[in-house]
Amino acid sequence: MNKQKEFTIDDKKVKIEYLLTDKNIVDNLKIMIEGNLINNLINNELKTMSHEIDKFILSNNIKEYGGIYFELIKRMEGEKINLSFVLSNYFFELFLELWKTLRKDLKIVHAIKIWDELIKFTIGWEDKNNFKIHKGTPYFFLGTGHLLDFGNLDVGFSCLYSAMEEDKNFSLKVNMPDDHRSKPAYLTLSMIENQANALYDPLIKDLIQAIKADIVNYNKLYSKGLTFQYFYQNFLNNPNLDQEKFFFVYNLHDFLTYKNIFTSHIGKTSFSDYKGLDILFNFCLIIEVVLTYLYGKDKLFKNILEYTKKKFKIEESELLKISDLNRLNHKNPIFIFSDAINKILDDRVYYKNQKVDSSLNLLLLLWILRNYGGHRITIDPIISERYGEILTKILYALFLICEEIN
Repeated sequence: MNKQKEFTIDDKKVKIEYLLTDKNIVDNLKIMIEGNLINNLINNELKTMSHEIDKFILSNNIKEYGGIYFELIKRMEGEKINLSFVLSNYFFELFLELWKTLRKDLKIVHAIKIWDELIKFTIGWEDKNNFKIHKGTPYFFLGTGHLLDFGNLDVGFSCLYSAMEEDKNFSLKVNMPDDHRSKPAYLTLSMIENQANALYDPLIKDLIQAIKADIVNYNKLYSKGLTFQYFYQNFLNNPNLDQEKFFFVYNLHDFLTYKNIFTSHIGKTSFSDYKGLDILFNFCLIIEVVLTYLYGKDKLFKNILEYTKKKFKIEESELLKISDLNRLNHKNPIFIFSDAINKILDDRVYYKNQKVDSSLNLLLLLWILRNYGGHRITIDPIISERYGEILTKILYALFLICEEIN
């Protein structure tokens, strides 16, 4: 069904035409201002703009067209349930070719400023007009630029999170609460194996391969049968653990970057030690929250106890004995952190003259590290000396706990 409407906005004649398919999809979208297609107006204006970084700002004409366009979105708000989403994306994607061209020419600072300027302009218009424009597209490409062109993990993931929040808010607005889970920002933040996602090949693919390899090793060492699909379904694709899995993906990427740069090129330094401890502590926090999600207790030890009672028939008194006899309790005056870590990593934790189950060592390691990281910022040499082993074991602890989610 062909539809069209005309408005007068800022003394300009504005016309919108589109085809509404049988599946309720908007197609063949055309927006004209004074008889000129908006894409022609924007493209012609971009050709005349300076792309020098110290001079790159949106021209007055682009701001005028943008203001008229946003007012059109506002007026069409009740026309079609997803039309404002389509209109918003259509406008921002008019700048996509310029961004690609500048990146190809290695003008990455110039390229990223496109999205920065568009977001600032849009937020300014929103504040003046008390209406929200969907900004998922510019936030996504701003985040993409920071991640791929600058390696700026913190800003990049923050932008992707903003894009995901934009998508999520719109999904709720149109009564499709899970729709945002199919969008690129969510797919990236969740490490979803979807090759249609523009960030899959440059960012997500390596993360997934790393996790799959770790799962294979985990299964061999602990005689488990965990699959990546199970890990994906119960953790990465679990809506109840969205914030935890976003933080996990961020820290996994951070670790691989840290591992490649600090260990391969820069070497061990005091800063790299602190950076490594930060990543390690973050993984411990993630597992702690997942344990709370599973068992609902207010303390890490209590949640670990729930697991040991269920899997090993070990009650609190016995778990405390294991801890005390092996000098693993940080409250014990004879506790030595490095000795405790070595004992766990070397599988030398005993109870009743027998080694405890190796998977129990993973949770004991988590407990010790969580207490260590939560009460001091000094770094014991053992962290640096056996960092790779420690982080791998903590990742295995996450696998162990995720096997209990169903």
